[in-house]
Amino acid sequence: MSQQFVNDIALCKRYGISKSSIRRRVQDGTLPPPVKIGNLKRWRLADLDSNDEQLEYVKPLEVQS
Repeated sequence: MSQQFVNDIALCKRYGISKSSIRRRVQDGTLPPPVKIGNLKRWRLADLDSNDEQLEYVKPLEVQS
């Protein structure tokens, strides 16, 4: 099973927040830190899903394709 990753733009859409809010949430621990892949920062979907279950007040938005 391969891991799935998302970038900061997808993360903004998922939670309905800005890039600066992502940085703040990573700093305060309400979002997991990104993984560095070369020069890129990406978040593991499994980490985000696990984090959402632990933090009841963070409800991901449904993204329409």
